[in-house]
Amino acid sequence: MTRYKVKFPLDEQIALSALHCAHSIKASNKKSEHAADLVISINQLINAGLTYFFIRPVEDGNFGFVIRNMVYVTIKATAKSATSLVPRVVKTLDDIQLEYLADFILDILESYETKT
Repeated sequence: MTRYKVKFPLDEQIALSALHCAHSIKASNKKSEHAADLVISINQLINAGLTYFFIRPVEDGNFGFVIRNMVYVTIKATAKSATSLVPRVVKTLDDIQLEYLADFILDILESYETKT
């Protein structure tokens, strides 16, 4: 089985929230009841990744005003698209698919889980 890991530093609160959500889904008989929390966790992970890989390098680099603003606008639009798409996708998932998604989140956040 391929193991995935988060390849960027993640705020501990976001990691713990996502882990709690994933564990709640796995333990629940009615997994769809946790869909709203799952959407929040996924959106937080997406925003953290976009910030680390796109916003932070632009802030650290010596880029001009126009380039910085182009990156900010593009990433903001990407985050907005993901924020609106994730709830629609999660809403269509059945309990088995929600559990698979919870397993994936647990897998990519395994290093955070072992620290706590």
